[in-house]
Amino acid sequence: RLYLLFALVPLIGMFVLVGPSLERHPITQRARFMFVDETSELDLSEEALQATLKTHVNRFLPPTHPTFHRVLNVSENFVRVIGPVRDWELFVVDDPFTVNAFVLPAGKIFVFTGLINRVPSDEHLAAIIGHEISHVLSRHSAETVGATLLFNVFFDFIHAILYSMSVNLPMISDLAGRSVNATSQLISNLPYSRMCEAEADAIGIYLMALAGYNPEKAVEVWDMFHNIQ
Repeated sequence: RLYLLFALVPLIGMFVLVGPSLERHPITQRARFMFVDETSELDLSEEALQATLKTHVNRFLPPTHPTFHRVLNVSENFVRVIGPVRDWELFVVDDPFTVNAFVLPAGKIFVFTGLINRVPSDEHLAAIIGHEISHVLSRHSAETVGATLLFNVFFDFIHAILYSMSVNLPMISDLAGRSVNATSQLISNLPYSRMCEAEADAIGIYLMALAGYNPEKAVEVWDMFHNIQ
């Protein structure tokens, strides 16, 4: 019974954390847990910004460059729809070998020339930028940190239960613990990540329409990159 009591400690801690952290997604109204407040999220974003600037130093296109102006025009169309909810700022990285774009939680938009050169039109580019901005509006990075914490507490509880049931059988306990570790990624983080991506897809398409772009181009973009992968 003492082992079971200790096993309940992580579960009790989980309930203490979960209660005050339940909220609704501001756009989709999906119920979710947010364990990271916005101030902390923005502090982490600032650290990520400085690290990214350092990584790509001397590789940023100037605001006078035609490619920068092209991406800026697309980004500003979204900002006009969204409003000043973040300190939006664009960085275009001159790296033709990197096909990527992302937006930090504080609103810093990074787009690589390798991506710009691959998309056939501004509408396709808008699909990608809209998707990445949707992650910021959804605060998916902060939500993912909280979800990871919640999943870790849950799996610690499972570990404790398994240990309490097999304390006199260390080999069985070790095998059960390894099995839980092997399946935790498959039944927690990966499905959760896919859900956030699907949500960003849906919100991004909605933002595209508001910004004056054809949402059907988003489907073409995802098909294009799926074929590349």
